[in-house]
Formats: sequence, C-alpha cells, structure tokens
Amino acid sequence: MKYLLLFFLSAEAYSAISLKDAFQAARLNMETLRRADATLSQREEQENRAKAVVLPNISGVGSYTRIDPPAGAGASPFLLTKQYSAAIRATQPLIRGGSLAGLQLSKDNVLLAEFQKNASELTLYQLVINSYYNLIISQMDAKNLDELKRMSRDRVRELSERAKIGRSRQGELKEAQAQLLTADSQYMQGVISLQQAERNFEFYTRLAPTDVAALTDIPLVTGTLSQYLEKIKSRPDIMASEQQIKVADRQIDIAKGSHYPSLDLTGNYYITRTGVLATS
Repeated sequence: MKYLLLFFLSAEAYSAISLKDAFQAARLNMETLRRADATLSQREEQENRAKAVVLPNISGVGSYTRIDPPAGAGASPFLLTKQYSAAIRATQPLIRGGSLAGLQLSKDNVLLAEFQKNASELTLYQLVINSYYNLIISQMDAKNLDELKRMSRDRVRELSERAKIGRSRQGELKEAQAQLLTADSQYMQGVISLQQAERNFEFYTRLAPTDVAALTDIPLVTGTLSQYLEKIKSRPDIMASEQQIKVADRQIDIAKGSHYPSLDLTGNYYITRTGVLATS
C-alpha cells in the first residue's frame, strides 16, 4: 500500500503542467507559428531561385534542316540536303542588372522571416505567461472565496443559534447575513473569472487547465537597468523592424540595376554536326 501511494503521488507530480510545458504545447498548436514556418520556407526557395540567376545555365540544343535540291543542280557533293547538329550549351551571366542585389535581397528576406518567426514566438510566450498565471491566480481566488463563503455561512449559523437564546442581537445576525450574500456574489464572480482563465489557457495550449503545477518561488532578477536596456536591441521584433529597413534599401539597388546592361558568356560543345565543321 505504501509503494502504491508513492506511485500515485509521483504520477500526479509528473502530470503537472509547468510553464515550459504549456509553451511547448502552444508552439505546436498555434497557426501563427505554422504560417511563420511556411513563410520562412518560401523565402528559402526564393533564395534558391535567386542563386540560379547568377549560376551558369547548361542546356541541350539541336537543329535539323532538310533542303530540297535546286532543279538542275545534279548530284553535287557540295550540296547537303540534310543538315543537323547537336550540342551542349553553357551560358554564364557576367553582368545582369540587379541580379546580385536580388540574391542579397533573398538572403535578407530569409533573415527577416526568421526574425518575424522569433517575434511571433515571443508574442506567443507572453500570451502563454499571462494565461498560465491568470489561471493559477483565478484558481487560488476561487479557493479563497469558497473558504470565505463557508466561514460566512458558519458565522450566520452560529449567530442564528445565539439569537434564539438571546446571546446575540438581531442586528449582528443581519450584518452576518449581508456579509454572506456579499461572499456569495464574490464567489460567483470568482467562478466566472476562473472559467474565463481556463478557456483562455485551453485555447492557447489545448491542455487540461486542471493539471497546472503549483507556483514556485519567483527567481531573483540580477543586472542593472542599462544592461537590460542594451538587451532590448536584441529583441526579435526590434531586429525584424531593422531588417525591414535593409530589405527596403536592397529593393532600391534592384531598381537601379534595371538600368544596367546585361552581358553573358555563351559556349557550345558540339556532339555531332554536318558540313565542313563535322570533325570540329
């Protein structure tokens, strides 16, 4: 029996939901992060397409021409009625207006998508923190208000018995009854707040709100104000805003590149062809 009790106690402690568990569940549940992941994948594919613009392009080319011999030409060995060729063509862009800027823009967009995803996670973490601790506070408030209502009811019962034997005045009983009604009203308001907190927590995490772990000691905050102000610059939302400025500047470079000339280097390697260059 002793070991069975320890098993149930350890299982209950293991099933308690911590703030970290709640946030991990919310990360898997929220559509906002899924969209952020999809946007990041899209930006990475755009980067691959931008790389393809500056890389060499290899293609196969071929031609086949059939010429009807002129009338009266006779059997001339210099007249080819069937001409064909097959080759591999490689084209290397040398100067393409805005191509390099477009490649850099795609890289900046990938970085921007990463910052925006991190900012979405930060916002979600703030929402989970609020819902998690609001739920715990609401549970404690409901428990305290229920105890207050019980004590008020016992007080009314006690004064009612004392009033019957003349040990208490009717004014004291009426005052205790008024306090009981106030406690009932506060308890109902606490139940409503608890239900709202439970629905809010369940919306973000899809976890049962009754399994939330008890509060632990709040960790001590160390460091100076200037250190925390300096850390603000590394916030994902701040970095995303700065990255948006870089992306806008890169688009200006692309617009300038459209005024530049284009220069490509093209080479053909012939596998087979007719004519005097057949062996070349």
